[in-house]
Amino acid sequence: LVELRDALRTVKEVEVMLREMFTTASVAATQLHDQFTDLVNKTKFSTLPNEVLAIIFEMACDGDVDASCRLLLVSQRFNQIALGLPSLWSTISSRHSSVERVKLFASRVTTPTMSLNIELLQDDFRDNESATPILRMYKVVPSVSTRLQKLSLGLKEIILPHLSQIVHSFSSLSLPYLFELELESDKRTGF
Repeated sequence: LVELRDALRTVKEVEVMLREMFTTASVAATQLHDQFTDLVNKTKFSTLPNEVLAIIFEMACDGDVDASCRLLLVSQRFNQIALGLPSLWSTISSRHSSVERVKLFASRVTTPTMSLNIELLQDDFRDNESATPILRMYKVVPSVSTRLQKLSLGLKEIILPHLSQIVHSFSSLSLPYLFELELESDKRTGF
């Protein structure tokens, strides 16, 4: 009877160890499967031609320059493809970009497919001094004017004291590809 009880205890201990080993093996198998699937997906993804990725990038970004910027950070390959796609950089808005960023994005656009939107919120600029950044943005327009297809300008009350400067900087614009000009103003500008 003692032998039978010891044998039963040993069998139960072995059963517990086998269950633990099975659980560990299951976890390891799941991790290996996930790693294998990840590797297969990366291998398949890496075989996609750059042209296909370019189409995917254009569809995914759809004029969102911030999304285009995020592509630059994924990998060297994504960076190279994204920088080579002028369409990813061709819609530029002053609302989310500094003058330096606008100039950088404009330098990436090699064809006349550029759209530039200059706008500001009245609350963003409360005095004449704070109008400087938006005036600098308006001064960018002549340097890219020959490549513009669309130009949107927001004329807010804060710009009125500087309107003659803007008109002067726009007086020599060459807009050979412009097909859409949008002027927007608030009621206080009187336009």
